[in-house]
Amino acid sequence: MRTGWRAFGVWAVVGSLFGFALVALASIGLFILVLAIAAAALVATGERVRVWPEITGVLAGLGAFPLVVGLLNVGSTPCPSSGSAASGAASVSCGGFDPVPWLAAGTALIAAGLAAYSVLRR
Repeated sequence: MRTGWRAFGVWAVVGSLFGFALVALASIGLFILVLAIAAAALVATGERVRVWPEITGVLAGLGAFPLVVGLLNVGSTPCPSSGSAASGAASVSCGGFDPVPWLAAGTALIAAGLAAYSVLRR
C-alpha cells in the first residue's frame, strides 16, 4: 500500500480533476466529472493508496486549477464594468481575469492541503 507524499500526490491529481470539472462545468466539465468520479472510486477502493490522511491531497489538487488560471492572467487588466476602457485620447487594452482572487484561492487551498496533511500524518 502506497502511503506518504506519493499517496498525497495521487489524491491531489484526483482533486485537480474535480477542480477542473467544476470550473469547466458549462462546457466539458460533465465529461471530466465522470473521469474524476471514476478516478476517486479507483483510488479509494484500491489497496494501492491509503485513504487517510492522504486524502487531504484533494485540497491541494483543488487549488492547482485556480493557481494556474491566476498565473496565466498575471499582467492582465480586466475591463471596467462601465464597458469603456478608453481614458481620454489614449486607449487602454483590457481583457482577461483579475489574477489576484484566483492566485489567492489556489494558494490558500494548496497551503490548507499541505498543512492538514503535515499535521495529520504525525
